[in-house]
Amino acid sequence: MHFNIQPVLENEKAVLDPLQETDFEALYAVASDPAIWQQHPNKDRWKKEIFRTFFEGALLSKGAFKIVDKATGNIIGSSRFYDYNEAENSIFIGYTFYAKSCWGKGFNPSVKTMMLDYVFQFVSKVYLHIGAGNIRSQVAIERLGAVKIAEEEIAYFGEASRLNFVYAIHKDQWFDRENMLRNIAVIKERIRKACAASGRNPDTVKLLMATKTVPAERIRLVLSAGHSLIAENKVQELKEKFDALQNTPHINHFIGHLQTNKIKDILKCQVACVQSLDRIDLAQQLHQRLLREQKTMEVLIQVNTSAEESKFGVHPEHAMELVQQVATLETLKIKGLMTIGLFSAETEKVRQCFRLLKTLQQQIIALNIPGVEMRELSMGMSGDLEAAIEEGATIVRVGTAIFGKRPTPDSYYWNEKEG
Repeated sequence: MHFNIQPVLENEKAVLDPLQETDFEALYAVASDPAIWQQHPNKDRWKKEIFRTFFEGALLSKGAFKIVDKATGNIIGSSRFYDYNEAENSIFIGYTFYAKSCWGKGFNPSVKTMMLDYVFQFVSKVYLHIGAGNIRSQVAIERLGAVKIAEEEIAYFGEASRLNFVYAIHKDQWFDRENMLRNIAVIKERIRKACAASGRNPDTVKLLMATKTVPAERIRLVLSAGHSLIAENKVQELKEKFDALQNTPHINHFIGHLQTNKIKDILKCQVACVQSLDRIDLAQQLHQRLLREQKTMEVLIQVNTSAEESKFGVHPEHAMELVQQVATLETLKIKGLMTIGLFSAETEKVRQCFRLLKTLQQQIIALNIPGVEMRELSMGMSGDLEAAIEEGATIVRVGTAIFGKRPTPDSYYWNEKEG
């Protein structure tokens, strides 16, 4: 092995020190709580003689750590690297446990991230064995982007074999995930600053990730980290990604031009909101389909605030009339308005589009139309979200600033009246 699997690792929450024989009593003081082991393969590890065997196996692995709470200096658990495979350039991380007092406080993702960041300097793949009944750990590792690849019987040192799930994380996926999460953090900081500048609460602005052209496996990495609101522009892409994402919790909006012959597809793909409702014939056909399926759907009315012929959306002068017409269709729940601002480097011209949508919102609110809510203004993208927030946006749609530059220009998605 060309690297050390028992270094000292440290971040803002914890220190990982190599496990020593002298650590037994302090670590057993943590491990003696039966609740810790309820979902683990061996539920008897809280017993001292059984934990002694577990501890001996940890020492023999030569990759085990005691986890120390940096704030208190107390030992709070253990984890380890083990079973390095030189031919495959892979290693396992596992046999992790924490004091119950640390559960839900961010120690596990913080420690796992620290270990993965370190070991991916040297290996291309990390595996994890997790007990078949350990739902808590399965959920936790999936949030870090791990994918279940197998089930197998594992006999731990001195213990009977038990069914484990095998998870894998690949180096390129791990660093891609970390990069996307950093990008999301940057966007959220931009949202926070824009809200502060306009006297708004950042919690009133939702980040919608525009996932056009982004492969399902990359989308899953950010969804598993807890960022759940996504949207597609093309029905075909929505369909292609649906199966791959349906087991990962998320909310899907549709933000592209919707043809009436695609209505059945967006319902099948469990779209929660159509943000691009811009004509009464679409609304009526969507309503009829929803009636047959005994469903309702949230919608936003798309308004063409830039007056560009290439863009879809109802003309601002006809927006209130369309809202009133759609309001009579009880399956469609109007929640607000959406617009695509002018594609321009001149911020003031773009801002005028957002200001117009806000004005329309206020005019519609004044009409007090039964069943119509105007709580959402979906406007602003990667390049102009600050202006949109300052003008009242409650949803900003961001794609390239999170996922990177797309292989196709924006006109492929938004300029759909051509070609």
